[in-house]
Amino acid sequence: MAPGPEPAPDHNVGARSQGDQATAEPQVSSQSHSQSQSQSREGPASPPLPARHTALTPGPRASRFQTTLDSALSHTLAKISWDNFAACYPHIAAHAPGTLRAVQTQMVDRLRSLCKKEFDSVQQSRNVVAKLNELESLVSEAERRRKEGGDKVDPPVP
Repeated sequence: MAPGPEPAPDHNVGARSQGDQATAEPQVSSQSHSQSQSQSREGPASPPLPARHTALTPGPRASRFQTTLDSALSHTLAKISWDNFAACYPHIAAHAPGTLRAVQTQMVDRLRSLCKKEFDSVQQSRNVVAKLNELESLVSEAERRRKEGGDKVDPPVP
């Protein structure tokens, strides 16, 4: 059997035809034309407002948060004391206590470093310090406004 002529490869698979492209271009140009007309009537767009500056050094709330995290981690890792660890492995504790102590110390140190690294990662990804500093500034601003308002304080509506 003689092979028949091979069909030509279709290089435009998934692409628009030239007619489709021609109809799409006037729509885009008419949209950009109408946008430029509306901007010329309104004048140039004003630049966006700068973001409120919040310091990255921990304020009182952020430093208290960090202290609470450190305290919770210390209390948690204190549960892996030598007595508790040795009770889990009594045979090794009786025959090789030095080795078991080294393993317990390494495990606690490794857990501490991994937890601190994870806490830091979460704090950085969620921008915790800046948000707590912003909260601190909002609270101090509210207190200042309350003092400036004088004695006229309306009770909150339930």
